[in-house]
Amino acid sequence: MSREKEHSVLESVGGDAASPRGMPRASSPIESVRGPAQTRARAPLYDTVESAAAKLGLEAEALRARCRRAARQVGASVESHLGGGIVAFKFGRSWRVRFPSV
Repeated sequence: MSREKEHSVLESVGGDAASPRGMPRASSPIESVRGPAQTRARAPLYDTVESAAAKLGLEAEALRARCRRAARQVGASVESHLGGGIVAFKFGRSWRVRFPSV
């Protein structure tokens, strides 16, 4: 297809000649995938034991005990794989829990 013909086809569908298939361009590639930054609240990277226990329907002390029992040394850090993609990490004397992204 010639350049003039391609340009006229794109104009007829309301697109830009530089954009593929006449799709409007987003202001940034990340914004096109995630949406505007103002409208989306980010989930915390790590949850405290208290908030993770509430999500899991457990007592905080029971979750801490489960983290202690499943604790493994991984390099310089201590990790506890709790199943279902949930991983607890030990930072100093406290545990932080990461849930898988959905």
